[in-house]
Amino acid sequence: LRDVARKRSSSHNVTAVPQWKDEMAAEMSSSAVLQVQKKEPAWWQLTWRTGRLTLHFLPNLTTAWLAILNPNFRTKTWYPWLSHALSHAGPAWIKWGQWSSTRTDLFPEALCDVLETLQADAPAHSFRISQQVLAQALNVTVADLDTIFEDIDPNPIASGSIAQVHKATLCGGYKIAIKVRHPAVARLLDWDFRIMGRLAGLLDIVLPSWIRLKETV
Repeated sequence: LRDVARKRSSSHNVTAVPQWKDEMAAEMSSSAVLQVQKKEPAWWQLTWRTGRLTLHFLPNLTTAWLAILNPNFRTKTWYPWLSHALSHAGPAWIKWGQWSSTRTDLFPEALCDVLETLQADAPAHSFRISQQVLAQALNVTVADLDTIFEDIDPNPIASGSIAQVHKATLCGGYKIAIKVRHPAVARLLDWDFRIMGRLAGLLDIVLPSWIRLKETV
């Protein structure tokens, strides 16, 4: 599947269309998206978020010059740093990394190989948060979940950029899978999409030519 995706990407050597945003929109419910779009973030919220992201990616930003000069450092250290930073930066960045891992027409293949770990290794939130979200969705207390579910596996079987999945058994014995959205995911997506669009052009100037960010956001 990975090779097929990469072949499809490299077959059209044109300006990339950021389809990863469309994929994220499809994963989000329309109500959540509309809820975010109704309220514009305050300037200080975007400034605060930009500051946090800057600190988050600081190791990559400050060593980009070394990655340019030293291919060995770039491949063995800088790329893994970038993958780790993306995996903890939020859903939009994780999804961007997942999508970028298939775009060998835009990025070096070594970078795509490292980013490929994001396809299955997205960070998971705590089981306590899953219980709270589930209880709120069902309009019950966390304690009352025992009246609906016989068992919920506290360890997610999978975690993606938007949500994670838990195995569960209803009181009637039916086995199901529960998809629980990560906390504040809609708000973070909205903020980060705005920040990505504004910073992509600037970073394209600062970062080397083999990181073609502007074409991907």
